[in-house]
Amino acid sequence: MGGEMEMLAFIHLSDIHFNKYSGDRYDLDEDLRNELLRDVARNYAKHIPKADGILICGDVAFSGKQEQYNVATNFLKQLCAQVRLDETEVFCVPGNHDVDQSIASEESGLWNLQNTLETMEDQGKFDEQVAWIMRGAKSKELFAKPLESYTEHFANQYSCYMSDLLTWTHDFELDERYSLRLFGINSTLISNADDHAAKWEMTQRPMRLSSLQVPMNIDGVVYLTLCHHPPEHWNDPDKALARLMDDRVSVQLYGHKHLQKIIHRGRTLIIGSGATHPSRLESGWLPRYNWLTIDVVPEKDELRVVVYPRVYRDGRFVADCETDEGMGFVTYNLQLNRPSDAPKIGKTLEMVGRTPEKDEPAKIENIARQRRFVYDLMNLPDLSRNRLLREFSLLEKEDDGKHLSELIPRILARAESKGCSDALFKKTSEILYMGG
Repeated sequence: MGGEMEMLAFIHLSDIHFNKYSGDRYDLDEDLRNELLRDVARNYAKHIPKADGILICGDVAFSGKQEQYNVATNFLKQLCAQVRLDETEVFCVPGNHDVDQSIASEESGLWNLQNTLETMEDQGKFDEQVAWIMRGAKSKELFAKPLESYTEHFANQYSCYMSDLLTWTHDFELDERYSLRLFGINSTLISNADDHAAKWEMTQRPMRLSSLQVPMNIDGVVYLTLCHHPPEHWNDPDKALARLMDDRVSVQLYGHKHLQKIIHRGRTLIIGSGATHPSRLESGWLPRYNWLTIDVVPEKDELRVVVYPRVYRDGRFVADCETDEGMGFVTYNLQLNRPSDAPKIGKTLEMVGRTPEKDEPAKIENIARQRRFVYDLMNLPDLSRNRLLREFSLLEKEDDGKHLSELIPRILARAESKGCSDALFKKTSEILYMGG
């Protein structure tokens, strides 16, 4: 890498709301999605030479059903193709519409757990209760049920594992001193049918986040968070969690409100995305999405973030020329904490050493290969997948009854220990794409 600086580029979507009618003959939003694809195909490369990922801040579906995620996956394949991006490079977090809210209504134990969490006034006690739930296999399994369709049929094919239901991470290199860490946050821990209770008719039900979902300070790591609910929709009366986020996170991406809002506050940039598919019954219906570029200005230890807001006007997506004196983009410079030269302490710091290792490109390539394998494996028919895993002796008795998303880390570890990863990855791809 030798001191090279890397500009990273992303397409940012939120609140797409694929519903039970998405993709049928009378889908009113099919033309809207087509215009988004045409906008990317015609205009993206005029401003940005590449793409590194698609970032989705929740509400992919409308009611958390498998068929809605099937349509979403097909749309994202098309979007990736327009910017020559591998279809595995999608990063997502759930929104309240990705929750199957009927489950808590039918599972009194789950509803009671969520109600207990919602009514805890003390954040410390709330954090302890969340930790207790996540440590218990049964309670954690129960808590995961409302997002089962989202995880099994959408998020996990993109390696956005929320194995603890709280967060996931993925790293990109910026330069020899800094990496960008995508940090996905699940803000739907208590979301259920009570979201629509009469008392919330004039406002919106506040969601609860745990302190475990706030990133840790790590030298040389620049955070970009994805979270569906913005801080004003958290139960955080003294703003303690919001202040921590502002202090530790350079770029915060949120959805939910269907309003685009960009706030530059100190060392953080807060971007409310607007909605890609807002309801046509909403007052002021105005579909939006964004392009982002991120790089480091090394001589100033600054993060440069350029936001290109796209807005739907007169039947097509165009640059929002109300930004930056009509240029259609706006540039923000955020001060970074200079990495310390002190020795790294603790396991969280040794994960990201800022002096590039000789084998770092190989590690990055291996992560990409693993993401591709996971995507391919999760898109195989069940019969073909089970036959493949049995062929490589990667299933064990203890796996019975487990969801595929729970098994993938075990499968990867077993393949590595057996020395068959390369053969497994190749065979999986052959079966999916060539019928091997």
